[in-house]
Amino acid sequence: MNVPQTPLKKGDQARYFSILDNKGSTIELSLPLQKRYWLIFYRYAGCPLCNRHIYDVYRNYETLQYYNINVIAFFTSSEQKFPHEIAKTNSVPFPLIPDPNREIYSLYEVEPKLVGLLHPRTTLGFVKAVTAGFSQPLPDGDFFQVPGHFLINQDGTLFDAYYGNHFDDHISWQRIKEFMSLGTPVKPPLPKQEKAAEGLVASTDYSRENMAQIVANHANSPA
Repeated sequence: MNVPQTPLKKGDQARYFSILDNKGSTIELSLPLQKRYWLIFYRYAGCPLCNRHIYDVYRNYETLQYYNINVIAFFTSSEQKFPHEIAKTNSVPFPLIPDPNREIYSLYEVEPKLVGLLHPRTTLGFVKAVTAGFSQPLPDGDFFQVPGHFLINQDGTLFDAYYGNHFDDHISWQRIKEFMSLGTPVKPPLPKQEKAAEGLVASTDYSRENMAQIVANHANSPA
């Protein structure tokens, strides 16, 4: 595999891959792309900071799908150490990729950072995540991994490449809205999708009850 030697940037060509998700299904990124993609590189599957962010992606996933954006999430955890639940649910609707050998992390130059542990926003993020009910288990992957985000246009070029500096450093939802605005919905969005696109933000309610309601709404949404 030809691994790039420098971090990727906006306008670069995406790096293509084929890898198994945590359920054994093959997930590929290759031309020609039928959709746009949001690749998210998390720390490890049990990471409370990551689970809090996954919850927010799940909350907005239906809207992302209306704008023809697929999400693929990567973790440094092995398949054997994947927890039964991610973000308080066992039905996350997008692929979750165990990558303990860092094959795709290396492809996209998403590296661990020891200094990420020392950043004050890391401490604040842990407090928020644990307070919201996302517990801190023993690390099941690379503890010093920082997040990375890559928004891929349908022509295979990068709309954005975002490399985190600390453990809770994610691309802004404003940037996601800008990415969405460049595409045409796969079908005319329902009023709730239009409203959601305008107010695409992180949630503050991480209760299991609210998560269950999100799952129910997703299952009952019209096709």
